[in-house]
Amino acid sequence: MNPIHPDIPTDAKGGLKKITFGRGQPEYIELPAFVDGQGTITTEWEFTAEELEVILNGGKLRLTQLYTPIHQGIPYSPVRMEIIPPR
Repeated sequence: MNPIHPDIPTDAKGGLKKITFGRGQPEYIELPAFVDGQGTITTEWEFTAEELEVILNGGKLRLTQLYTPIHQGIPYSPVRMEIIPPR
């Protein structure tokens, strides 16, 4: 799965800001996103052919995000998304 620059909705009512999380942090993949006026972060992802095959055969998408008391109130924490094969 690869993060891609999200399309900003054509009906968006201003207040949307393009941002890239992880910029300058080589240990992370840069995460392009847009943020609305309420702080909602939106990202978009493309699947590889192999990942799509797993999903079409009953696999799942898993999102893992770090959330601890020390991360509250600071910039968005790293996340991980993965395809989970069927059991």
